[in-house]
Amino acid sequence: MQRQTLVPIHYYMRGRDPSRTSVLDLACGTGRFLTFLKDNYPSARTYGVDLSPNYLKAAEENMDYFERFDMQVNGFRKLSRPRYIQASAESLPFGDRSLDVVTCVYLFHELPPEARRAAIAEVSRVLEPGGIFVWTDSLQEGDRPESAPVAALFRALFHEPYFASFLRADFEGMCAAAGLAHEATILAHLSKASVLMFQGSITIIYKLLSCFHIRRAADLRNGWGTSLFAITSVHLVNVNELDGSDLICQISYQRS
Repeated sequence: MQRQTLVPIHYYMRGRDPSRTSVLDLACGTGRFLTFLKDNYPSARTYGVDLSPNYLKAAEENMDYFERFDMQVNGFRKLSRPRYIQASAESLPFGDRSLDVVTCVYLFHELPPEARRAAIAEVSRVLEPGGIFVWTDSLQEGDRPESAPVAALFRALFHEPYFASFLRADFEGMCAAAGLAHEATILAHLSKASVLMFQGSITIIYKLLSCFHIRRAADLRNGWGTSLFAITSVHLVNVNELDGSDLICQISYQRS
C-alpha cells in the first residue's frame, strides 16, 4: 500500500529535475518508503525524519542494503544519500517554504488529535508554494463502508488508543485550516493516499485536448484542477514529447 504514495509524486515530478527537488518522508520508520523513492528518483534530495533513533538506524541499514541490491540489478547509477534526522512531526527542523514534497505513511492513526493538527501545521510551514503533501494511512469511516468490520476487528485486536478518533477525523478540514487544499484521494484496499497542495504557483499536467478547449480559467477545473482555487493565469511551459497527450502548463491561482 505504501507504493500508492508514489502515484501523485509521479505526476508532480513530470517536467521537474529530480536533483533540484527536495522530498521529506515524515515518520520514515525503518526507511522502506525512502528506498522506493530512491528507486524512482535516484538524484532527488531526500530526508527521513523520525522520533526514534532505533528506527533511523534501521533506515540507514535498509538503505545500505537497497544500494547493494540496486547495484546488482541496475549497475552503477548515482544515488544521492538521504539525510536522516531525529525530530518530531510537530517540530520539523526545516526552514519555512524549504521543501517541495512531504510524504507521511501510516503515522496519523498513531497520533492524538492535537498532535495531528500540529504536524499538519508544520507540513504547511515547510512546503514551498505549489508543493504537495501526500499522506497514506488506513481508510476512514465512509471511505469504503464494506471495510468497516475490518476496522472494528483491528481496534479489538490491537492496542491503538487513537485509532477510533482517526477514523472520524476531518483531515480535509484540518489541512484546509493550515493552508493545504485537498486535490485527490486514492483508495487502495484497506488504505488510502490523500494529496494536498500548498497555495501558490505550480506546474500541473492537463490533457492536451482539455487545454485547447479552454475558454475561461474555470474550465481548468475539468482537468486535474480543483474548485477550491480560482485560476488567475495560464501559460504553456512545454509539451511532453513522449506521447504528445499531455500539456504542461504553469498555473497561478488563489483561494476562492
